[in-house]
Amino acid sequence: MASDINFDLAVLKVGEADLPVAPLGNSDDILVGEWALAVGNPFDWGPTVSISVVRTLGRDIPEAQGEYDYRDMIQTDAAINPGNSGGPLANADGEVIGINSFIYTGGDYTINTARSFLDKIRLHGQVRRSWTGIIALQDITRPLAEDLALDSIYGALVVKIAMGSPAEVAGLESGDVITAIGGEKIQDTDEVIDILRGLRVGEVATLDVVRHNEHYTLDLLIEKRPRHRMRR
Repeated sequence: MASDINFDLAVLKVGEADLPVAPLGNSDDILVGEWALAVGNPFDWGPTVSISVVRTLGRDIPEAQGEYDYRDMIQTDAAINPGNSGGPLANADGEVIGINSFIYTGGDYTINTARSFLDKIRLHGQVRRSWTGIIALQDITRPLAEDLALDSIYGALVVKIAMGSPAEVAGLESGDVITAIGGEKIQDTDEVIDILRGLRVGEVATLDVVRHNEHYTLDLLIEKRPRHRMRR
């Protein structure tokens, strides 16, 4: 799967009535250790069901350049081979809880993520993935807080940003500590990433940052992820 490509997608409406439909589950209710069924057509050998177990939830997989390209994934021990990608991952009740995505690693998009993709396709005709240009963040440890003369260990240290990105345009710099977004204090890097990735293209995130013991407020405009990334 090429993560840099923006696909124009469409929602298909099937005119036939009374067709069997797989019910959608709630991926927030998944438990580690529960059974999962990965359905697909590996190597074009025909429909196959791989019985597996949910191993990990909320797995984040970064791309080679360091940005987190896939977040909140389900990891199972199902063998995901060419032909499995795009097939459903179902629970023991037959509810679809994910979509098979990563070959060999058993990585699956959660069905709740798929629902958000569907909303974007209906609205824009494509999945418009948000982009800030923040490449790397670091949690604030007590020694780091002392070195930076911070009052607490809450927040996230900006380690690296992309040149020419929305983060750089907003005035964010490496070494800044993000302490709040939209007036709400944040705890750590995961919270920063989750909040920013939850914003839509065109929205503005107001960041409270600390830089050399000075406090600043920056407006970060969320942009559509470019087809070709900016230079670092």
